[in-house]
Amino acid sequence: MPDLDASWWTVVPPLVVAALSIAVPGGLVVWALRLRGLAAVALAPIASVALWGGAGVVTQVTGPFTLPWTMLGLTAVVGLVAWLVSRRRSAAPRPAESAARRPARLSGPWLAVAMAMSAIAMAVLSYQGVASPALPNQTYDGIFHVNLALWIQSTGQESAFQAYHMTDPLAGNAFYPNAWHLLAVVAASLSGSPIPTAFAALWIVLCGAIWLPGVVWAADVIVRPAHRTLALVTAALAGGAFPAFPYLLLNWGTLYPTALAMAVMPAGLALLVLAVRALRRQPGPLPWPAIIVAGLGWLLALALSHPRTLFTFLVLAVPYLVWQWFAIIRGNWRNARRARAAIWAAIPALLFVAGIATASVVILRMYADGRPLADRLGGGPATAHFTLWEGLWQALGMAPPSSPDEAMLLPSIVLALAVLASAVLAAATTELRWLFLAWGAIWVLYLLAATSNDDVAKLLTGVWYKDKYRILSALPIAAVPMLAAGAEWLSGRSGSANARRAIPAIVGIAAAALALLSWLGPTLPQLAAKTGTEYAAGGADKNGRTIDADDVALLERAAAIIPKGERLLGDPWQGEIASWAVAGIEPVFPHFTGNWDPDRRLVAASLESPTPEVCAALDRLEAHYLLVDDEQTGRRAAGAQDFPGLAADGTTAIGSVIASHGSARLIRIAACG
Repeated sequence: MPDLDASWWTVVPPLVVAALSIAVPGGLVVWALRLRGLAAVALAPIASVALWGGAGVVTQVTGPFTLPWTMLGLTAVVGLVAWLVSRRRSAAPRPAESAARRPARLSGPWLAVAMAMSAIAMAVLSYQGVASPALPNQTYDGIFHVNLALWIQSTGQESAFQAYHMTDPLAGNAFYPNAWHLLAVVAASLSGSPIPTAFAALWIVLCGAIWLPGVVWAADVIVRPAHRTLALVTAALAGGAFPAFPYLLLNWGTLYPTALAMAVMPAGLALLVLAVRALRRQPGPLPWPAIIVAGLGWLLALALSHPRTLFTFLVLAVPYLVWQWFAIIRGNWRNARRARAAIWAAIPALLFVAGIATASVVILRMYADGRPLADRLGGGPATAHFTLWEGLWQALGMAPPSSPDEAMLLPSIVLALAVLASAVLAAATTELRWLFLAWGAIWVLYLLAATSNDDVAKLLTGVWYKDKYRILSALPIAAVPMLAAGAEWLSGRSGSANARRAIPAIVGIAAAALALLSWLGPTLPQLAAKTGTEYAAGGADKNGRTIDADDVALLERAAAIIPKGERLLGDPWQGEIASWAVAGIEPVFPHFTGNWDPDRRLVAASLESPTPEVCAALDRLEAHYLLVDDEQTGRRAAGAQDFPGLAADGTTAIGSVIASHGSARLIRIAACG
């Protein structure tokens, strides 16, 4: 049974396992592809995510509990392909590249120190308010993800096409991205740690080993700085300073798979930029075969992390592609044949974008569920609560609303001013103007989601469930390269030899001060304190949380009472849903909602009046113990799935109370004999 009071030292074993599982498989593939330097460090963890997720899919053929061996085989095959690709291109001459454009390497101690500082800051600030790594996240999405990892660990169904079976036991091969859950299961199983502890370890690895190298590499590729060390140190420090990512997604949701996909995304933007430059025959650090292989791996990693984030990527990528297309037209305008070819080449892409937009409008306008668009996307985070001026203050002031009460945070004034100044610089720089447009598009979409409830806002933000938090989390992907460009610009404002030595030092000190001010407050510590409330499993408050102190105490006792192999029955809104994470007892209903099988539906509706059919269903479910707490309201939302047969006031007659703590009671179901 997990120890909910475990110290933070217990996170070390799963942290080591998670780091190795992220670094080694992808590192071998990247080494076989002959990538080196910052590109290799950024792409290796993404290759690992793709490999683990892909291996999970393959286990649907190889069988349950075969993930480690399948992973070894898949890594060997992909590594061999990468080696063959690298051999094929090694004979071709590599395009020349000026010294100022060579790929960044991690030999510089300043960059290594900056990345280490930022990674440590993200780890500390993410869990500063959490008492123990063994505590499960209590948000609607958070407890689902914890239970899904526990379900995978218990059943061995490791494929993304099997994950839906937890909440839809009769589902076919419906896809649900489970790369996060697989990585957590690996970290937990190999270290002997509880799943919630593995989640904390994996989050720390996500911040420091996936997000940070990716966004620094993206800044290097996009900006191509001459003062590389200074620009990349700025990017590394800024990568851990934004409330919007990674901290907000841990606070709201909690959206672990989305966070993994967002951490993967900057490297994809860098690969896109390199691919376009290669198409335009511009020299670059990666040859075409490496770009193609890395791009396919990135796309697979994104799909297995959370494919819906592809729409976020399009918001970032489309401005770049359109800007490059105009640049091609501009550069070939005097050559009529080339200009016509460029224009005609864009028509299929424009038709594709127009078709996607039209299809989205038609689908959203349809009455697929019997309701008009005006009646949809109107609950939870989709509801707009802020005025336009409040939304502008949040987006430009780096002060997103914090869950669950959406209280406005104090703004990150210094960071906000630095980003705004860098945005002005990007808008004035031809090569970076697209980055300014992408940054602006993100916060315009955020404003629509946060401040408007009309149909236009729903149409434009519906692919994100009109969730302002998912949209805003993309802001640092554009802002960090802009800050790196700002540092590069400042470093070049030197005339004399003394200024050339002094200005970079001043800029470096300013970047470090900016990061420290962001880490120390007030916004990030305030957000960290809010995050802690999502993990407070032992609180006395019964309203607005999944489990309280009574439920925790009773579940810990129930672990010694309920026979091994038995499931726990109960209304998930009254604490039953957390029994797996708290006490190691599988719940009959592992989520608040689901498309349950006939046995579960029958028990949920009719347990208070047990018939022979109900009793047979209980036997098949191996569920003869019931948790009730008539004072626990949980986070039951309006219109949420109900469990009328499990209501506390109607189940006391079906058995006897064998344990209790406060208002929480454990009942042995005896009505079936």
